Amino acid sequence: MTEESLRPQTAGRFLRLVLGAAFLGAALALPRWTLPYALRVGGVFVALLVFYLLLGWILSRRGGHLPPWLGGFLSNGVAGAVMLAGAPNGLIFGRGEGFIGAAAYVGLSLLLAAWRADPGCEVMTLPALLLGRHNALPCILFTPLDALERNLRRRGGVE
Repeated sequence: MTEESLRPQTAGRFLRLVLGAAFLGAALALPRWTLPYALRVGGVFVALLVFYLLLGWILSRRGGHLPPWLGGFLSNGVAGAVMLAGAPNGLIFGRGEGFIGAAAYVGLSLLLAAWRADPGCEVMTLPALLLGRHNALPCILFTPLDALERNLRRRGGVE
């Protein structure tokens, strides 16, 4: 299958748009912003971006293939773990900086993925913009949804 045939259709793009707005809304609504707080939130955002940039670069050197379980863990697990560990009273920082930085990264990535119709997990959208090549990792939510929508469109002769 070509990357064009893997692109999400209407439902997948709409869900990415709605969830992206929700994540960004949560990230922007929660904190009382001070400069040190904003710097810690920005540091989490940048750390996730660097992690996924490195992952995208490694994937581009390896031909873009990982076992699905590993790709799913890396795409969903890392950002999810940072959100959980960085929640208020969590393991890192303690005032929610990790959650907000990760939510901002995921939210912005979801909005960009909806706009660009990137297949796979949204966390690879920002690295794709910077590296010029998209490496689609499987996503627990969007990969099955995109496949279902593709199959329904194909059966209906819409493709």
